[in-house]
Amino acid sequence: MGLAIENPMTEQTQSNLYVLGFMFTENRGLSFIYKSHKNVMEAYERAMPEPSVTLGLPTDETLIRFADDYGQVATIRRASIIACWVEDVAKVSEGNIERNLHNARSQVFLNRRAANDPVLKTQAMVAGDALRMNGPARFAS
Repeated sequence: MGLAIENPMTEQTQSNLYVLGFMFTENRGLSFIYKSHKNVMEAYERAMPEPSVTLGLPTDETLIRFADDYGQVATIRRASIIACWVEDVAKVSEGNIERNLHNARSQVFLNRRAANDPVLKTQAMVAGDALRMNGPARFAS
């Protein structure tokens, strides 16, 4: 019984930049940049020819040569690959924007709640009074 692994990269998007990334057993990474969806997926299929149904790592000593669209060329031993992924740069950028917008909204909610928090109000008042009366506040370290 195998795992059903859904591949979100099977459909081409409007992007014109894709990254094929690798992580190796030596804790090093490498990435290749492609202009077309077709080229990046062909390279991905060469690196990882079958989905990891058993969740095991590749063990063969096959050498694979990659050349991206921006002048990088490398030969990689398949057994040294512990992770391989494809990034649609446009989608990743959109995801980063959405995450940052969410963080900004969360900060606004935090500021509103902090302004109405009785402990924070009291501490702000005490700290402000101490600064006005005694000069700079000194805290024990």
